[in-house]
Amino acid sequence: MEHTLQKLDSSDLLLAFVNSKEKSEGMLFEIGYAVSKGKQFTLALKNEVTNTSIAQMANLLINFDTLDELCNKLLESDLCPAPPKNEIRKPARRRGLGNECRRNQNPNFLQEN
Repeated sequence: MEHTLQKLDSSDLLLAFVNSKEKSEGMLFEIGYAVSKGKQFTLALKNEVTNTSIAQMANLLINFDTLDELCNKLLESDLCPAPPKNEIRKPARRRGLGNECRRNQNPNFLQEN
């Protein structure tokens, strides 16, 4: 828990990914903590999930149907600034998203921890 709070304290933004109606106590705690610290909170919410009140707390709400659509919306958002042109790195890959969400433009986007 302490590690999670340290990571949240050193972050500018929390991006929460909700693709199911099931509640996650850990995620709800992290969202509440981040919001109480004045962090920007972005919620990626699958369209079929309609019974969540956390969307009201989000600074930015991104609705999606497929992971491809979510990735495209994230890439088009201001959440992912492009790095300097002289920085070219291998695309990062996030566990669970497979090949749907790779990005060459920003090496820090969706990087494994």
